[in-house]
Amino acid sequence: MLLYLFAVSASSFAATAKKQVAVNNPYGKYRNEFIQFAMTLRGKPYKLGAQGPDAFDCSGFLNYAARMSLKKYSLKIKKFPRRAADIYKKVVHISEAEREPGDLIFFSSNGKISHVGIYVGRYKDINSANGKNRLDGRIVFLSAASDGPETGVVLSAVDEPYWKSHFYGYGRFLKSSKEMQSK
Repeated sequence: MLLYLFAVSASSFAATAKKQVAVNNPYGKYRNEFIQFAMTLRGKPYKLGAQGPDAFDCSGFLNYAARMSLKKYSLKIKKFPRRAADIYKKVVHISEAEREPGDLIFFSSNGKISHVGIYVGRYKDINSANGKNRLDGRIVFLSAASDGPETGVVLSAVDEPYWKSHFYGYGRFLKSSKEMQSK
């Protein structure tokens, strides 16, 4: 077993999570590339029905980020449905203890799944010279948000009051980076 350091960085952002993986398991790399690419889309505006590259809704953002970051691998990842509730039906449901950066996080409104994002992990501010960032040390996810203090493709903390009260569950579409791959 090797110790695999999962690091994500973009401008003043770096999330790290140590994961033990088998030498022959490439899923840590796939997850890292997925998050790295998704992070490059931060700041793009929200637009209902938009699938990129200039604007996104939540499922359009997920589809675009997965397609563009993972297209060079033969992972047989099909296009996600256009509704968060339908995406949830297609992924493997996992617990909070099982989640890894690159998994999906789902939120509900009025009892129905209405939003999906990409679970990133613990935020680590690498540019502390500018003062403490509000997300430093918190568990974060990336999504195309339509409402709230920030809209568009934004990084949000899972424990923010709105997200905490609307949390639904986690899902996985990429295999775990912890699993042994069969030959």
